[in-house]
Order: sequence, then C-alpha cells, then structure tokens
Amino acid sequence: MKSIIASIALSMTILACGDGPGDNKEPGNLNSEAPVAGAYVPQDGDLALKDGKLVLRKDNDWKAADEKITLSNGAVASPDGLITKGDMEIKLQEGEVITKGGDVFTKAGQKVDNAWKNVNAAVKEAGVEAKEAVDAKEANNKIDDAADNATKKINKTAGKAERKVERQAKRGKRKVENAADSK
Repeated sequence: MKSIIASIALSMTILACGDGPGDNKEPGNLNSEAPVAGAYVPQDGDLALKDGKLVLRKDNDWKAADEKITLSNGAVASPDGLITKGDMEIKLQEGEVITKGGDVFTKAGQKVDNAWKNVNAAVKEAGVEAKEAVDAKEANNKIDDAADNATKKINKTAGKAERKVERQAKRGKRKVENAADSK
C-alpha cells in the first residue's frame, strides 16, 4: 500500500512539474517563457531564427532550412535568417517568426506592424543619407580643387615675384659695380 501511495505521489509531482523547462508553452513557441495572451502560435510553413539558423515549421516541429525559401508574398528567406523582398531586407532576430505570408512576429509572439513598410522607410532614409554623403563628398572635392588651384596660383605668383626680385638684385649689383668702376 505504501508503494502505491508513493507511486501516485511521484506521478503527481512529475505531472505538476512537467518534463522540462518551458513545458507550459504553446506548441511551436520558441521561447522558454509562458505564452502571452493573444500571442501568435507558429504554424506549419512559418520560419524562425533559432541558434542563428533559419528553421521551418513542418509537421508541428522545427526543421533546419538549409536552402532559400520563397514566401507567398515573394520574399526570399536565406538559411542565415536574412529575408529579402525586392530591394528591402529584414534580418530575423533570435526567436522571431515570419509567416509564409510575410508577417513578422517577435519572440513574445507579438506582430511587428508594418515590418516591410518600416524597412522601406529605412531604405529611403539610407538613400537620402547616402545622397547627402555623396553631395558632401562632391563639395569636399570642389573645396580641395579650389585649394589646389589657389596653391598653384600662389606658387606661380611667388615664383614670378622671386624671379623679379632676382633680376632687380642683379641690376642693382651691376649699378653698384658700374658706379664703383667709374670712381
């Protein structure tokens, strides 16, 4: 009888504790925390970044994605977690999920609103900054060219002045010599 009671107590303890960390997670959640109410639960076909590598949800399990995968919105996911769509890129962070339709969710399962618009805005901003940098470089080049031209003119003028002084010095020396000879 004691062994039956001990077995029941042990079984209840095991059931209460679960069989590992994060057992209270919903299926497919990559996190060790309990799910947040209303959090997205990954579905088959979704992609996530786990241990720095892209994984694909298939048959309620995560499997390594060793090749590029094209999503239904035309985005292409690389095995390193880089998602490209046209000239836009999203780099998945550890635990983030992207659905086969292209929606991005945080580790906590919260949707990243306007993920692609945010990327597009960042690309436009980077383009403006790049143009400003090019304009600044061009302005800097023009300043450098103007400084070089000014230096050349100064050197040319200085050279002319030096030759003029040398000629005047020679004339002055001859006048002194001629004056000395005539005495």
